[in-house]
Amino acid sequence: MSKIRLSGSNSGYVEIAAAADAGNLTFVLPTTGASLFGNGNNVITGITTFSAALDINSSIDVSGASVLNGTTTFNNDVTFDGATAGYDVVWDRSDNQLEFADNTKISFGGSLQIYRDGTNTRIQNSTNTLRIIGDSIKLNNGNVSKNFLVAENDAVQLMYNNSTKFVTTNTGTVTTGICTATSFSGSGSGITGVTTATQGRNMLINGEMVANQRSNGGQNVNSSTSRYPVDRWHSRGEGGKNFTVSQIAGASQGLGVRHYMRAEVTSHGSVGSNDIFNFRQNIEGYNIQRINLGESTCNSIALSFTVRSSLAGTHSGAIQNSAQNRSYPFTYTLTQNTWTNVKIIIPPITSGSFNETNGVGLRVVFDLGSGNNFRGTAGQWNSAQDEGATGAVRLIENASATWDITKIQLEEGTVCTPFEKKLYADVIRDCMRYYQVVNSSIISPILNNGARIPLPILPVEMRGTPTPGTSAGTFTEFSSGTTRTITGFYSSSSKGGGYAQLNGNAGNGVYVNAYFDAEI
Repeated sequence: MSKIRLSGSNSGYVEIAAAADAGNLTFVLPTTGASLFGNGNNVITGITTFSAALDINSSIDVSGASVLNGTTTFNNDVTFDGATAGYDVVWDRSDNQLEFADNTKISFGGSLQIYRDGTNTRIQNSTNTLRIIGDSIKLNNGNVSKNFLVAENDAVQLMYNNSTKFVTTNTGTVTTGICTATSFSGSGSGITGVTTATQGRNMLINGEMVANQRSNGGQNVNSSTSRYPVDRWHSRGEGGKNFTVSQIAGASQGLGVRHYMRAEVTSHGSVGSNDIFNFRQNIEGYNIQRINLGESTCNSIALSFTVRSSLAGTHSGAIQNSAQNRSYPFTYTLTQNTWTNVKIIIPPITSGSFNETNGVGLRVVFDLGSGNNFRGTAGQWNSAQDEGATGAVRLIENASATWDITKIQLEEGTVCTPFEKKLYADVIRDCMRYYQVVNSSIISPILNNGARIPLPILPVEMRGTPTPGTSAGTFTEFSSGTTRTITGFYSSSSKGGGYAQLNGNAGNGVYVNAYFDAEI
């Protein structure tokens, strides 16, 4: 066969020449020139072997099997088309990166896969152990400005805002800051260096509503006169609109306590600007000294309680000083008739006057519907007598509405710890500093009119010299059971003592059931 030469206008050519053997043809390309065929696409059918470098400067579509034995250079994007639409891998030349579509996986050994599921990126290992090996391993944020975890030098550090909070050491672990746990297991015998007491955290008394020395049932609240449904907790209301406050006992309902306090509206109506309706406790000044209120070194306060209401929405309350010219209104949101654990952190206050002796140090107030003149902006200390927050629910305006509360705790710090449960005897003793009931008697053949029955020294010293009295203002004769009136009670000190003066003669002695009141 003769040679076939294809010549162009330039000096180069393509020559097809007869083979020396077996009838194969050799396709000889010129050593110079820019392209194989200058016009359109080139289609080569059959087996094509390239024994030297193949340089392709445009797109190549390979639909069959190809064997490339030499160096292959792709000077543009390359797409590896998946069997499912959208599952492609693209070499993006302009971005200098290999790009995997969502759910397109890199697989190693069939068990390790790396891919993005459309929302999250996953490193997934189905068998054996996934090891990340390196002398220094770090987990960072998106712009690598912050460390979350650092593992190096045989230690692991957990960090918050680049500040180490937890680190492993050769002897154990070190925690920086407050460590909060829902429970503690073990005796604690090996713990050293503990400086914060686990008891005595709660500055409130009878937060679980268990102590009721007065044996009061439901108390009707319709004036500023205090009504005590349980020890230490009392209420205030205004004429024309009433509610009752009662101690409720029963099953724990999962709360871990058996009592709670209920406020129930019995006579509702629109609230005037100067009306006040609340449930509160006055904290003795001695018990708040730890906080340093009004000073530059003032600490934060953590308030927590468990509450529910028949009214859904935003409810409120406040922390007040004794003069009621510094208040911190707070809010909490309830779902109808659902017990809710509320936690509120109250920031330090470095101004104002706070009593730190045996008078009112702080008031914790739960607002049941006060008027606009006694409501302020929530989440800040205000120079006003705020009973609650602007715009909050007013229980007193809703017929038969109920509001229940228990497990109230006020403590120093920025963390609300689990409620401090005390023995019942300890709760009663704490309450007796403010109110206690004693029995006094005298046995004598005859007691004349004006005789004095000595009052005992009290088992618990009270906050101040108490006001003694009886609920009925009477004494009872031993022999006859006759009731006689009492002309007066006199108490000599905070430790008790003094006497009750009788009105009328009595034979065989008398006894008196008396109370001593030193509430603030």
